[in-house]
Amino acid sequence: AESRRNVLGERLQGISFVTGNTVIDALHLTAQRIDSNRQLRHALDRQFSFLVPERRVLVVTGHRRENFGDGFLNICKALGELARR
Repeated sequence: AESRRNVLGERLQGISFVTGNTVIDALHLTAQRIDSNRQLRHALDRQFSFLVPERRVLVVTGHRRENFGDGFLNICKALGELARR
């Protein structure tokens, strides 16, 4: 919503399109596909048997340029700290 307001504030209507977060959109689409396809779900359960349903999983995207190098290392350190809690 904030991104959309920023683009509209720059008066770029018709030039720019707000698409949302394509990585998260793809994640939601994939989750829906898995939920609706029993055969796929069972195949993934076998392939990723180390995942335990009762345990939480954290998904992190770090593909932005500012996250490379030290930025990404700091993200990993913070995630490690959170995992130890």
